[in-house]
Amino acid sequence: MPGSQTGGAAEMVSQKLRISQSAIIGMLRTVREPIVDYQENRGLSRTEQISFVTLITSLCTHAYTAAITILVMLWNLAPLLDGFVYFARFMLDRLIDIFETEDPKDKIVKSIVFLAEIVIVMFIIFLIMGLIFMPVYVLTARIIGKVWGMVAW
Repeated sequence: MPGSQTGGAAEMVSQKLRISQSAIIGMLRTVREPIVDYQENRGLSRTEQISFVTLITSLCTHAYTAAITILVMLWNLAPLLDGFVYFARFMLDRLIDIFETEDPKDKIVKSIVFLAEIVIVMFIIFLIMGLIFMPVYVLTARIIGKVWGMVAW
C-alpha cells in the first residue's frame, strides 16, 4: 500500500508538471501569434523557421538601413550652410551701404533698420539651430560616442 501512495504522488506531480508545461507553451504561443501575424503581413511565411543566421542577417540589414537614414539626415542639413552664406552676404552688403551713406540721419535710420533685421534673423537662426540642427547634432554625437566607446574599449 505505501508504494502505491508514492506512485500516486509521483503521478500527480508528473501530471501537474505536464499541466504547467502545457500552460507555459500555451502562453508562449499566445505571445507568438501577433508576432507571426505582423511578420506574415510583411512577407515572412507563417511556417518559416527563423535560424540564427537569418536573425543576424536581419539585424545587420536593419542596422545598415538605420545608419544610412542618419547619414542622409545629416546630408540634408547641408542647405543650412548655404543659408549662412546668404546671411553673411546680407550683413556685408548692409554694412557697406551704411558706411557709404553720407547723410548722418540716413545712416542712423539704416543702422536702426539693420539692427531690427539682425534681431529678427538671429531669432530665426536660433529657431533653426534649436529645432533642426541641435537634435540631429546631439543624436550624431551620441552615436559616434557610443561607437567610439565600443571600439576603444
